[in-house]
Amino acid sequence: MTQKRNRKRPELSFQERLKNFARNARAMARRTPPGSERDELMLKARDGDAAARIDRWLSSSGLQGPK
Repeated sequence: MTQKRNRKRPELSFQERLKNFARNARAMARRTPPGSERDELMLKARDGDAAARIDRWLSSSGLQGPK
């Protein structure tokens, strides 16, 4: 017998999850003393923002494929 996969949709959109990820990383960085761990958290936040911008750009109506 094969097991059925759980095909549940996420409650938040991908864009919202990326924004939450970046917001949480920034909040954790504020509570962390200066150092390498804080720098890594800020890089993660910046990566989350970049991913959100790329996703927004890819799903924009102005972006069209070749004709």
